[in-house]
Amino acid sequence: MPGGHLGRHPGRHDHDVTESTYGVDPRPFYRPPYCYQDAAAVGYTCSVLRYGSLSDSGLITPQQVVDSASQWFLPQHIVIGHLDCTPVTTVFPQLAQLIADRGLQTVTLDDVFVSA
Repeated sequence: MPGGHLGRHPGRHDHDVTESTYGVDPRPFYRPPYCYQDAAAVGYTCSVLRYGSLSDSGLITPQQVVDSASQWFLPQHIVIGHLDCTPVTTVFPQLAQLIADRGLQTVTLDDVFVSA
C-alpha cells in the first residue's frame, strides 16, 4: 500500500503524493495510527493493519532487509516496507526470489478486498 501516512506531507493528502509518484490511488485503504486527519472526509474508509515489517524505518543494511523478509514473508501476511529506501532497492532480486521460493505471490489490497 503506497502511502498510508496521512498528513505526512503538509498541504497534500497521501493520495495526491502517491498518485503523482506511483500512478495509483491508495484509497480507500489507510494504515492507522498515522491518520490524524478525518480520513473518511478524503476517501479513506478502510483501515489496514500490517503483520510484519522489513524494519527499514531507519538506516539498516541490505542483509537486515533480507533477514526481516525471511522472517515475515509468509502466507497471509501484510508486510510493511519502504520500497524507496536505498537498502531495500538493492535487494529486490533477493526479495523476489524469496517470494518465489516460498510459493507466494504479491497482491494489492484491491486484489484481496475489492475484487473478491
